[in-house]
Amino acid sequence: MTHSLGRDLEGSLYALSAAAITVVTAGGGADAVAQTGLTINRASLANDFQSLAFAVALDAALASSETAIVTAKIEDSADGSSWADLVASETIATVTDATNGENGAGQIGVDLTTARQYVRIEITVTMSAGLTDTCTFAALALFAGARDLPIVETYQPS
Repeated sequence: MTHSLGRDLEGSLYALSAAAITVVTAGGGADAVAQTGLTINRASLANDFQSLAFAVALDAALASSETAIVTAKIEDSADGSSWADLVASETIATVTDATNGENGAGQIGVDLTTARQYVRIEITVTMSAGLTDTCTFAALALFAGARDLPIVETYQPS
């Protein structure tokens, strides 16, 4: 199959886990507190990717008329310890009560041509209720714009 014109999405993307499955409980210690994703060392990738999107999947249990607002930002670092915003925090999803469905997804992306060696996502879930509502999330890093296609990767975190 030809890899041109985006007809082979699988051969054009590379996915990595970006944030472990996390449960946020309304009023709990993680409510409205930034959760730092996994550090990805771009130098450990066999390909030079030009773009990155983080996809965040959400599953919430919310009382009537309650919401979970999810914001995210992308950070980069030259050394894996001192981080700066590469993409400022923005709202990527709002999940509402069972009347409207309690599942959702959001994404945030960046052009990697100016990014430093290490990248990660930071996700904040802010719950409108107290004590019982929950929102579970996980994130994937989707790399694209590789110099060599099809993509064959074996990521070895360093």
